[in-house]
Amino acid sequence: MYSRYMAGLVLALAVVLILFASPGMAQAPCTFTFSPASGSPSASGGNFTVTVTASNPTCVRPLPVSNADWITISFGGGTGSGTFGYTVKQNFSINPRVGTITHGDQTYTVTQAGASCSLSFSTGSSSATFNSAGGSGNISISASASECQWTATSPASWITITAGASGAGNGTVSYAVAPNTGPQRNDVITIGNLTFNVVQRAPCSYSVSPTSIDAPASETLGTVAVTPSDQSCTWSVTNVPSFMSITFGSSGTGNGTVGYRIAPNNTTSPRSGTFLVGGIPVSVTQAGGVCSYSVSPLEVEVPNTAATGTISVTAGSGCPWQATSDSSWLTISGAGLGTGSGSFNYSVSANTSGQARTANVSVAGFTVRVRQETGSCTYTLSTTSVEAPYFASTGSINVTAPSGCTWAATSSASWVTISSGASGSGSGTVNFSIASNATGPPRTGRLTVAGIAVTVSQDGIACNPTATPASFTFGPDGGTGSFTIQAAGCPWTLSTNALGWLRLSAPLSGTGDSSGSFVVDPNPTGLPRSAFIVLSNFNIVVNQTGRSCVARVAPSSGDVAATGGSGIIQVEASDGCSWTSSATVPWVTITAGNAGQGNGEVAYRVDPNPTSQTRTGLITVGGALFSITQRGAACTVSLSPLSGSFPAAGGAGAINVASNCDWTASTPVSWIALAEPAGGSGDGVLRYTVRDNPTTQSRNATISVSGTLFSVSQAGKGCSYAVSPDSGRVSGTGGAGVFRVTSGSGCDWTPVSNAAWLTI
Repeated sequence: MYSRYMAGLVLALAVVLILFASPGMAQAPCTFTFSPASGSPSASGGNFTVTVTASNPTCVRPLPVSNADWITISFGGGTGSGTFGYTVKQNFSINPRVGTITHGDQTYTVTQAGASCSLSFSTGSSSATFNSAGGSGNISISASASECQWTATSPASWITITAGASGAGNGTVSYAVAPNTGPQRNDVITIGNLTFNVVQRAPCSYSVSPTSIDAPASETLGTVAVTPSDQSCTWSVTNVPSFMSITFGSSGTGNGTVGYRIAPNNTTSPRSGTFLVGGIPVSVTQAGGVCSYSVSPLEVEVPNTAATGTISVTAGSGCPWQATSDSSWLTISGAGLGTGSGSFNYSVSANTSGQARTANVSVAGFTVRVRQETGSCTYTLSTTSVEAPYFASTGSINVTAPSGCTWAATSSASWVTISSGASGSGSGTVNFSIASNATGPPRTGRLTVAGIAVTVSQDGIACNPTATPASFTFGPDGGTGSFTIQAAGCPWTLSTNALGWLRLSAPLSGTGDSSGSFVVDPNPTGLPRSAFIVLSNFNIVVNQTGRSCVARVAPSSGDVAATGGSGIIQVEASDGCSWTSSATVPWVTITAGNAGQGNGEVAYRVDPNPTSQTRTGLITVGGALFSITQRGAACTVSLSPLSGSFPAAGGAGAINVASNCDWTASTPVSWIALAEPAGGSGDGVLRYTVRDNPTTQSRNATISVSGTLFSVSQAGKGCSYAVSPDSGRVSGTGGAGVFRVTSGSGCDWTPVSNAAWLTI
């Protein structure tokens, strides 16, 4: 555009000057030679200068004009010999191109070479890994030019190219990986000059330990270790019996641990089941429980008339019981037999004796006291409630009754004792004593006097729960333990100061008497260890002896370069002391010495570190630890593409960043704006905006991404010109004149006369 406007300006000036000229004053034709005679820029383009030699020093050199949009005239024009410059844009096609520059009535030819073909992976990744089930994937290809052709093939029968077997320019190759029933296999997909690696793992297999569990009737907590054939193998727990639950590790990848809980067996019959871990069955057998019973109510008051009643028995499933009566006036309905929880009925005959009477019903080891009133006697007590302090005290209750009416006084609480007046006839007094409540919360008991209930309430003192036994000792293999909690109605909590090797079983809090249990893990060292189980303010001591067989390693640590490597660990152990070795991280492999006895060696290999971060891992040898520290790889940053070109109006662009570390971006110019955040970690995309170029000059700058440069070029705005007036007349005596040139800011122009008698 700039060249066409300049050519128009020269033509307009020429017309003006011709008007001023007179016949007979024409100059000899001017000719020009160029050096070099033609231009041959490379595909990357650039700025070039041509030397122009005029046939006459007065020859006016016209401003050159480009006939190709990829060639821009940068300067030119003048008188006599001189130079002109031009700029050639980058050729992104693989085909060469030809353009010309018009210099007056002469032509200067420019031939630009085509770009060379190259391919790269768009994602930056040149490999893929599949599990044994196979799958599919896509490979994105970036070509340096749209005409670059390529084909995709694989020599492996288990890899099939499903789409994109050939193409030109950027494209995508799709492929499928068949299921693998054998060992791990590797092969490649070749795309032009690129090689894409495909790895397929072998089918997963699993081992679990233990494969059978024998549990007591009480609640049981435990773990099952899972070891797959490959650390990428996933697994899950299924078919869990109804009396079990999984507490943690219901699924996972690689080595793992499954935690389980077996609920208490409240029946007398053993039970069994099987659950699957990664498809491997684990059998569970739980012993039957011991029968326990409760009976309600334990005391009954009935009228003097004939009556019936019901007594409930609570028992575990399968637990038998039978009810019997010690009095002829109270009979058990039916046989009074039962199994598990249930109830039985009884009946009493009318009391015509004039005296209150008591019968006892025996069932499941409990005695139910049934008292029947007399029909003609009435009784009145001086009080039906007693409030007592926490310390020991005494009290009395007055009984008012007609002469001859007998009565009795009993206590339902062991801490309330009848000291005198346990029975009487007519009016009388019942004396009682209350024991000290020095260990529990407030408590309530009951006296029954002449068939009338008297509530006894006693204040409590501070709670001090205790446990029996108060100490345990375990061998190096650990085990389980349990204890009885004496809390007398007080609330309590359980905790431990052990660092992970002593685990408490639920419940961890409660109220009143109860029990607790715990698990002690194996002690991998030769040193004894101790911990407390804290029951509120009461300490239960747990001691564990150390192992007599302990392995030691030398050295105890190793440093490995980012490129990986291998090493040897010396194992020192007593004769007959067996040990095994294992790595805690997948990037460390035991290559020799997985197990041994006595002194020995463990060989290991460390994979290359693909990141820039330092990483650590452990190798365990018979309880001894060998630590590995591997340095991170050197930080690398690569960009795609490496440059961007924009028109004068500006625009937006994106840079694909491939890196194994943190990176930041910056630019030294204000006309390029970087999108936030101008940085990242690992692979990412950096976006930027090029602002409008208000000048006619092209401009160039860079964006630095952690030291790697991305080039940005932007064209200048085109120039336009106008002259006023566009013609003039001069008398034969000569004269002078002025005309005005109108142009955009920054647009250069030079007036040229084509007549010797007209001087600028």
